[in-house]
Formats: sequence, structure tokens, C-alpha cells
Amino acid sequence: MMIEAYLDKLEQACRAKGIDKFEIRYQCEANAALQVYEQKVSDARDNSSESVSLVVLQDGKKGRFETADFDEAKIPLVVDEALANARAVDTEETFFFHDGSGDYHQVVPYHPLAELAELDKIRFLKDLERLAYETDERINKVIKTCLAEGRRMLTIRNSLGLNLNRETNRAYAYIYLSAKEGDIVKTDSEAVCFNRPQDFDPRTMVEKAVPRLLSRLNAADVKSGPVRAVFEREVAGDLLESMCSIFSSYHLDTGATKLKGKVGTRVASPLVSIVDDPWLEGGLATVSFDGEGVPTKYKELVSDGVLRGFVYGLALADKHKTVTTGNGGGGLHPMFFNLYLKNGMSSPEELLQKLEDGVYIDKLNGLGVGMNVVSGDFSIGAEGFEVVGGKIGRALNQFTIAGNIYDFLQDIEAVGNDLDLSQRSVASPSLLVKNLTAAGS
Repeated sequence: MMIEAYLDKLEQACRAKGIDKFEIRYQCEANAALQVYEQKVSDARDNSSESVSLVVLQDGKKGRFETADFDEAKIPLVVDEALANARAVDTEETFFFHDGSGDYHQVVPYHPLAELAELDKIRFLKDLERLAYETDERINKVIKTCLAEGRRMLTIRNSLGLNLNRETNRAYAYIYLSAKEGDIVKTDSEAVCFNRPQDFDPRTMVEKAVPRLLSRLNAADVKSGPVRAVFEREVAGDLLESMCSIFSSYHLDTGATKLKGKVGTRVASPLVSIVDDPWLEGGLATVSFDGEGVPTKYKELVSDGVLRGFVYGLALADKHKTVTTGNGGGGLHPMFFNLYLKNGMSSPEELLQKLEDGVYIDKLNGLGVGMNVVSGDFSIGAEGFEVVGGKIGRALNQFTIAGNIYDFLQDIEAVGNDLDLSQRSVASPSLLVKNLTAAGS
């Protein structure tokens, strides 16, 4: 491999210069995307990028230089530029290097590309669009269908002897469509991550997206006021993804989480256990080492409602006088890997029966702007159905659901048994939650 020879020579050049500490990071990304509209390919993109970054620590000062030019004759320039950038720094900065110690777990990551190579992608998207129209005459427009795939390779080397390589992949399809009845028009979308045999059949997406969309055509307004709600597993996962930074050591360090000082205390319903599992077989974020080359670890952040800890990288672990959890991202912000709320005992149908009367929420809008993770307050657009006597009733027009994420965790009354880790890296089963506020639009 040509890049390996380049990295070898760059490492040799750093050692020849007598650099105290250095880290070499090679990243390569290849992405492809395809869109079909009205049975014709409307967009096809194929792009790739690769780069090498060199970080040096010389006389207590850090310098960095990045290049996409792998001409071996220019390696001395790369080293000199990194050293010059270190000399230009006015203050000393601690930069942490991992020496490769620890147990690197053998993992089986998500890797769909072999199966995807056999898929006729254009035919898949054409069938996806056609089947949506054929399912019901009220399908007004298939606005977008797309299929995207990508591969990312990472190599980390450093002066302490670390030399690691990994590859991660992604592949998904998406449909966005509208339905019309009279003057009423509704839109919805569906996505699938290619991970199971049924994911390669476009009917899987259509059979989920179209009935849900059509059910929204004759919607009623929600009754404003206090409400209990069942959150369908996808939207429960969306909420967990939006709030997960409260378990980050960066938010702990900056005071942006109210969980500071609460390790060992109850912060959620005793039904709640939240796991960060980088070893999950076939997981979308399964890796054996983090962004700093540290071995990853399975960890429970919340066990039976009790906070067990936060996720750390090397720098903040050192500052807080603890050890890294193997969640480093290469900077101060740690990363999560296959974060999920563990399964409970109730089926989705049993959650509705326990709810009796309330709302079933299967879509959230505006999570990015409607949630304040510092205060915990949220006010989010929601869609779903009324629940009467434990049964799904009429569809509801978009309404606002409001609460506080810290109270939300405490107010979980029941946890579903329908966790699905095949489609996302932050996931949750369905949840029954009390003490929320609904307001009609």
C-alpha cells in the first residue's frame, strides 16, 4: 500500500529530527450517492478525500500541519511546517499520546458493502418510487429517493509505538413523499440502513412509510394540557441522541450538565439503564479503539436509574484525575459508540394499555432548536395519534410537546422490549412517560 510507505517515511523523518513526541493521522473517505426522480437518475455523486496530519510536541509546545500531497520528496517540508507552527505558539499545551497499552477487543463492525455491491441501486430506487405510487392513489408526490454509501479509513501512529488501523462503513436509503386528500397535504419520510435481509427490499420502506403517511390525512387537534405519552422507539432514540451530551465529560467540565456531582445517585427511573457499547456485534458505531487510539470499553452510564459515570477522553480524564473511558475524539469532546437505553419488559401494545388515555408520538420536528441541553428544557414539534382505552385512535395534527430532559428520565413509567440496534447507533425502545405538556398548533 503506497500510503503505508509514505507514513513509514514520515515517521522516520520525525525521529531523525529528534522530535520529542509526534502523532501521525491518516484519514481516507469515499462516498457515493444516487437519486432517482420520476424514474430517472436525477443525481449521481462519487467523491473521495484523503489527508495526513502531523502533530508534534516540541519543548512543551504543540504544532500541527495537514497535507493531501503525498509526494515523499515533500516530507521534510511537512515536518518543518509542524515544527514551525509549534514554535509560533506562545503558551505550552498538554497533548496526550497513548502508547498502545491495554486490551484491544476483537470487534465485528457494521460492514454491508459486500452485499450492497450486488444490489442494482438504480433499480432499487426506481422500484421504491414506483411502489410508493402504486400503493395508494392518494400518494401525491414522491419528492425524493436516494441511496448513499460511504467508507472511512483511519490510521493512527505515534512516537510511543502506537500503530492502529480501522475501517468504518455506512449505507442507507431514504424516501420523502407526500399524500393528498381534498385540500389536505401531508408529508413524511422513511430511511433504512442496509443491515438486514429485508432492508434490501424496497417494499420494506414503502410498507412502513405509506400507511403511516395516509393515517395523518384526517388528523385532529390535540387537547392542550398535561399528558402522558408513549414515544415510539425511533423518536425515543432521537430524544436520547439529543440529550446524550449530559453524560459527556466536556459538558461536565464546562458546567453544561446538571448531573455534576451526582455519580452514585438516582438520576432516572429505576427502569432505566443506559449503555455505551463499542463492542456491539454489527453495530453502526462498533470500534476497537477511539479517536485517540485508546482501547474502547463497554460501560453502563446509568444502571437501574443510578448514574455510574461520564465518558472521557485523555485530556479531560487527566484534568479530572480519572482514567479515560476510551471515548476520546482527538480533542476535548468525547464520542459515544452504540449508545442505547436497554430493553424493558413491556411490548409496544402493553405500553399503550398501561397508558390507557394519552398520546402516541411517532415523529418529532425541530429537535435541534427545541431542546436546551444546559437547562434541560425542551419544547418540540410532535406528531402522532391519540390513545383511548389503550388503543390507537385518530391521527393528531402537529402539536408541541414540552418538558425537561432530567424530569423526563425520572418520569419514565415503563420501558418497551422493542429496541432495534440494526438501524442507528443511538437507540432506545419505546417509552411510556408521564408529566409532559401538550399544546395544539
